Parts: sequence; structure tokens; C-alpha cells
Amino acid sequence: MNMDYCPRPEGRTGIARGSMETLEAGGQMVAELGGRGAPAASIAFDGTDGAGNTLAQGRYRARFILYYFSGNEPRALSPWFNLDVSAPEISVELSADLLSPNNDQRSDDISIFQEASEENLWSASIIDELGGAVKSYEFRGVPDFELVWDGRNEQGELAPDGSYRYRISSTDQAGNSTSLISSAFALDTSDAEVLVNASLDAFSPNGDQVLELQSFTTRVNNNDQVANYDFRIINSSGDQVRNISGSGPVPESFSWDGRDDDGLLASDGQYRGQITVELNNRSIGEASTRNFVLDTRAPVISADSEYLVFSPNGDGNRDALRITQRGTGEALYEGRLLSADGSLVAEYFWKDRLESFSWDGLDQFGNLAANGIYRYELRVSDSAGNLSEATIANIELDSRNTSVFLTVSDTGISPNGDGFKDELEIGMYTNITDGIERWTLGIYSSDGSLVRELGGNSIEAVRTFIFDGTDEAGNLLSGEFFARFVVNYTKGDVPEATSSSFRVDTRGPVLSRVIAPLPFGPDGDGQADVLSIDVNADDPAGVAGWRFGIYDRVGNLFHEFASQGAPEERLFWDGLADSGERVISAEDYRYEFEAIDNLGNTSLVEGLIPIDILVIRDGDRYKVQISNIVFEPNSPRIVLGGVSDVGVRNQQILERLVQVFDKYPQYRIIIEGHANNVSGTEREEVEELLPLSEGRAQAVKDQMVALGMDPDRIDIIGRGGRFPLVPVSDGVNRRRKH
Repeated sequence: MNMDYCPRPEGRTGIARGSMETLEAGGQMVAELGGRGAPAASIAFDGTDGAGNTLAQGRYRARFILYYFSGNEPRALSPWFNLDVSAPEISVELSADLLSPNNDQRSDDISIFQEASEENLWSASIIDELGGAVKSYEFRGVPDFELVWDGRNEQGELAPDGSYRYRISSTDQAGNSTSLISSAFALDTSDAEVLVNASLDAFSPNGDQVLELQSFTTRVNNNDQVANYDFRIINSSGDQVRNISGSGPVPESFSWDGRDDDGLLASDGQYRGQITVELNNRSIGEASTRNFVLDTRAPVISADSEYLVFSPNGDGNRDALRITQRGTGEALYEGRLLSADGSLVAEYFWKDRLESFSWDGLDQFGNLAANGIYRYELRVSDSAGNLSEATIANIELDSRNTSVFLTVSDTGISPNGDGFKDELEIGMYTNITDGIERWTLGIYSSDGSLVRELGGNSIEAVRTFIFDGTDEAGNLLSGEFFARFVVNYTKGDVPEATSSSFRVDTRGPVLSRVIAPLPFGPDGDGQADVLSIDVNADDPAGVAGWRFGIYDRVGNLFHEFASQGAPEERLFWDGLADSGERVISAEDYRYEFEAIDNLGNTSLVEGLIPIDILVIRDGDRYKVQISNIVFEPNSPRIVLGGVSDVGVRNQQILERLVQVFDKYPQYRIIIEGHANNVSGTEREEVEELLPLSEGRAQAVKDQMVALGMDPDRIDIIGRGGRFPLVPVSDGVNRRRKH
């Protein structure tokens, strides 16, 4: 007998060749079938290896491999099957070689003892001398160890006296057959003057048209000499329930509908038939039947399951349907799983005791049943013919693999309302949208605490959730988070997906800076000529970019450092503007250090860079240019002292000038005052600017002398507006008075 493999590739184009490998229980390949191109619809396996040798008995399975021209090699495994060349085994032994079923408690029956292998079905019968079946039996699994025959045929009538044998046979699932016939034994009732036989061991006069009547057959020697007879139905207490009397020959049969002499239905219980015969010569003959049962109640059975939808896909959740069954002890229970069109998928049998079981979704051949709706039927019929049925309808088998996954649109958000990365788009995807009990999307902090959740009992294949960075109460979150998407299917599958982590952050980078030396004096004297700026920006979301801007006294950008990503550890500045202009002595230059993280959050710190008195060599001379000594309006008087910041600053500048000039004792000092001629007239130059510039130069000299300078070292010049340091067109800087 061949084993048919039925490969079913989804597509039959692009296939270079197909291979069907037969694997032993340990996974070793023992045979291979196949060829070029797409495989045939069915491939027969004859149980031999590549050399034609029959394989050893045991468990095997097939591995189907397709080799596509594209290089793909999809594979599939068949269910396990048995290679079996051994026929079913049976042995039989008789308890006697004679039975005399006249109910005299001697040799009323014969026992047939049998031992056999477990098979799906054993068929047996009592056969007469011609081989015809007199009484038939069927056994599921292992045959009954002891089978008792009481001499009755299939119709319940006493078989004729004669020679009989017992025959039993079976064919296993692999097609191996066996058959056995016992030695002969005799049925002999010749010594009984009167016999009465009940055709049924049990009957049920309950109106269901099944085994409604109990029939009795009689056999009387010299029946033509019977004067009268009396037939009675006796209950288990010995009381008469029904009586039928008459004269003359005894009828060949009687029947009883279960009612007593008053026409009332007798109680369920055990009964027997009894007959007394009186012949014309006054001799008496008596006989009784075996005990039989009047039973009008059907067996009590139930079958139910905690759930109806299951998914035998190996994920550990509802991989089998557990069917819980209960019933009174009957000889044989039959369970059947049927497809929606009524086709048999699998069947089960229980002897004497009903048991619960689990259906793993496999049919009777070990193949996974198709997805769909099924029905389970449990049936039992007792010896009286009372039938009970229990059904579980609408069982749904769904072995489709479920999968879900998540996407997040970014690595983080900054929900600060600036329109940049204020929200995170979370994409939820599932391949099966039907049969969902519940789905949830949870937002969790990095320690696993749930902070936000939404869900429902239905979902589209693609669903998007816009996360605004808040928790259930609407409070703004901060930190690292992740999303988890879980779908609970009715069939038991619980696929879940977890996103990569993302950050919720509305705070800008943490900034720090160290600037030295201060004050800064880039005048080329070899001391404090280069400003070192150590900057750092730190942010969990990463720094996208930064800038360090230096501004002059009126807010114009003087010099700038900037780059993408995190800042360099140290910056160096030589005091020059981007345009090449040098810083001005004794000025304070404001700086701004700002950075932006990858989520768009910004941070800014500010400060001042004070410039020292710069002594610039000009040929064989040194020049010091001071632009921020403040005088009273249109006056040569210097603002000094008091609580005024201007007065304090003027005092500091003058003191620093004296310190610087003390380093050059061999040089004389010329103090020049400069102005701007706004009107461009000679009158303004002569009458206002020359006297004002000279007076202010003298005021500076006076203060320096007061601080300890030798007045003989200092000369003054009032330049007026003829040599402006700032063009008249510069409306802001021309207001400086030098």
C-alpha cells in the first residue's frame, strides 16, 4: 500500500525543482522523491529507501521543499504517519465445547476469551456450519476480554441446535489484515421439555418506537398434548406483573408491552418470563427466561466547552479545544466532529466510562483540519435502545497566524506648542481584524509603569494614534517611554508588539561655559592675547546644533562660533570681529551661548567678556584707544564715583590706565580727544568741538595725575572733529566722544 503525499505550493511558476523527503523519527532523511519543475498533485511513497529496500517499521513524516529559480527554498512538514507491515494480532480460547441455553443454570452460555492488539475496529460473529453469521459483534480498540454467547441469534431468538464457531477479523490503518476462526462448539437443548426465551436483554416501552416490545419464543416437546399453560411476567421481588393463560398448545411466541394486568406501565427494573405447562396426562413442565430489564429512561450525558473558538497554531494559547463530558456508565459512547457540511472529521469511542478530551484540530488522518465552523456530537444508546445526544455547535477552528507590529514616527517629541515635533505618530498594524475580543495600546515609562492607555474591541488593519506627550490626566510627561500594542483574539492568540523607545522632553540642553582669561587683552603683548572658551551642551535627546555669538556695545554681532551637533570642547578667540575689526579697550562684549536639541528645545545663557586696556604698537609708538569713558553731556567733566555704574566703570578704566602706563616709564603719553562734526560747519568745529575735545583730554590727564601719574609725562591734544574715529554716517557710534 502506498502513502500519497499531496504538495500544494501557493504558486507554480518559477519552480526549478521540487523535493519530497521522508524523514525518520530522529529527523534523518531515508528516502527522497522529486524532479524538475513544479511537483505533481500527488506523490506516492511505497515505504522503501532509494535502493528499494523496505524501511523499518516506525514513525515517519515528509518534508516538502521547493527550489525556485530566484533562490527561495520554502519548506513544509507533513503530519507523522506510521509505516506498519505487521498484521493485527488476536488469540481466542473457548470456555467449553457445549452450551445448553435452557436456563437451568447449567451450561446456559459459553465464554469466548480473546486477547488482541488495539485497532480501530474488530468485527466478529458466531457462525453456523455453513459459515453464515448467526450473531455479530463489533469492538473499538481492544476487543472485550470475555465475550459471552447465550445461544440467541441476531433477532434475539434461540438459535437451532447445531455446531458453531467464533470468527474475528480486523484490518489496520496500514491495510494489514488478520482473521481467526475458533474451534467448533455445540448448541444442544434436546433434553429440555419446555423452553422459553426473551429476545431482548432490555427494552424501553416509552413510545420512541425503539425496542418497544419484549418478545418471547417457546419450545415445548409434545405441544399437541398440552392441556393448558400459564405465562407470567415476574418482577425482581418475585411478584407477578402480567399473566397470559390458555388451553391447548402453547403459542410459539408471546410479547409484552411493559404494562401490567391493569394496563399500567410497569416500573423500570429487572424482570423475567416464566411459563408453566400441564399436559393431558397431568404432568407439569416449567421454564424461565434469563432476567431482562425494562428501562424507559435515556442515559444522562452532557458535553460542553469553556470556549468555542480555538487556534491550533502552537502559540500556547487555546491550541486545543477542551471538551468536558459527563455521563452515566454505558457500554459504548460515540463522539464525532463534523464539518459545516456534515462531513466526518474525527471520531472517538469510550467504553464503559465517558471521558473528557481535547481536540487539537487534527482530522482522523493527522492532518490539520481546515479553518471553519464545526460541530461536536456525543451519542450513547443504552441496552434498552434509549438514545441520548449532546451537541456543541458553532465550534470555530482558526489556525491563522496572527501578527501585530508598531511604528513610531520619531525618536522623541517636545510638546511645547512651537509646531516642531509636538506630537508622535504611533502606527498599529495587525494582519487579522476579525475575532478580536480586546486590543490595547499602552504607553509605558522606562521602568514599565503604564502612563497612558487606549483600546477597544475592534480595530482596522492599520490604526494611527497621535500621542501628545501627556498622561491619562492630561499632565505633561518627561523622560524615556515605549509603546506596547496587544491584541486579544477570541481564539486565544495574544500577539503583542513593543516599539523602540522615544523621549518626551520640553527642556533644552544643559549649558555650561568657562571663559579665561578675564579681562581679555588681545593687544599682542604675549599676555591674555587669546581667549579660551570651554563650552558644553548636554541633552538626552542629543544636541542638534549650537552657536556662541559675541556682540558689541550696541548689540551688533561681532564674532560667532557655530556648528551642527554637540559643541567642541574648547574655542579660541583672538579678539577680532568677523570683519577683521579688533575689540575696543575697556569695553564689555556681551555673549550668547545657545543650543538646540534634536527635539527643537533650546537653551540660552548670556554673559560679558570684559576687554582690558589694549596697548597697540604703531611703528615706534604705542596707542591706547578708549571709547567708553563717559562725560557729562556737552561737558568736559568726567562722571566719577557715587553709586552710578557709569562712575564706577570710569574709575576702574582710569585706574587700569595708570597701571598700564606704569609699565612703560620711558614713554611720554599724549592724550587726544576726538569728536564728530555733525553739521559739517567751521563754526561747530571752532566754537564747540575743539574746546570740548581738549577739555575732555585735560580732564582725563587730571584724573590720571590724581592717581599718581607724573604730569610732565602727559601731553594733551584736542583734535575736534577733523580726525573722527567713527564716520559721521555711523549714527550710533558717532555719538561716542573720544
